Amino acid sequence: MQHSWCAAQSNAAGSSIYPYRRSNAWEPLRNILLSPKKHLKRLPLQKDFRVLEVGCGAGFYSVEVARFLTYGILTLIDDQENMLATAKSKIEKARLDNVRYINTDAVRLPLTDGSVDMIYLVAVFGELYAQQTFLKEAWRVLKADGFLSISEHRPAPAFMPMDVVESFVIQEGFDLPEMYGWQWNYTLNFKKITA
Repeated sequence: MQHSWCAAQSNAAGSSIYPYRRSNAWEPLRNILLSPKKHLKRLPLQKDFRVLEVGCGAGFYSVEVARFLTYGILTLIDDQENMLATAKSKIEKARLDNVRYINTDAVRLPLTDGSVDMIYLVAVFGELYAQQTFLKEAWRVLKADGFLSISEHRPAPAFMPMDVVESFVIQEGFDLPEMYGWQWNYTLNFKKITA
């Protein structure tokens, strides 16, 4: 069952998939709200991590993460092929070769159990149509003590309040070890609970 707050938001906003044609126009504002360098500092990353970015969009945050992962791999997923193509173009322009691309839905992750060290989403969690299913999938593919990082900021159309996200994710088998930012621009780093 979808969380009631999100269901109300989805009904009020209509389709929650971010339009491909608006992705580049949004980037200057995103750079002010949560730049890729600032976002990178909020992530519990190590250089050899296997990382999954859910809803990578046009790859605004992907290049910095891929560059940091000198011994790791970044997998980008998005359900819009145009977004993935744009992200791939940015990655190739940065001459990075540690990135994989999957055109898929976030609730059916084509990854094996316990294969990922960290999953991150930026202004995407509120757009997911089946958040509970996604969280179960995230828990499945994360390694023991793996991290799930969720960042949200206004004025993202499907913005979700910090306390709602925290409560919802903790109910699905995660602990909250780190918080950054404030109510309208935050990052919550959850840890998979295995015991």
